[in-house]
Amino acid sequence: MRIEVGDTAFAEQADRYPGFAGYQRKTRRVIPVVALTPTDEGSAPADRTERTAS
Repeated sequence: MRIEVGDTAFAEQADRYPGFAGYQRKTRRVIPVVALTPTDEGSAPADRTERTAS
């Protein structure tokens, strides 16, 4: 996520949950923001294989 988008997303989250903004004020580090995107239901990640009992 680009910095500008992350800043906007963080601000929106801080409006919903004021504790986010409060924690940011108490720390010098930048709190990372990530966007999660759902996958198609029933599909497994490409790097995950099914395992069977032997």
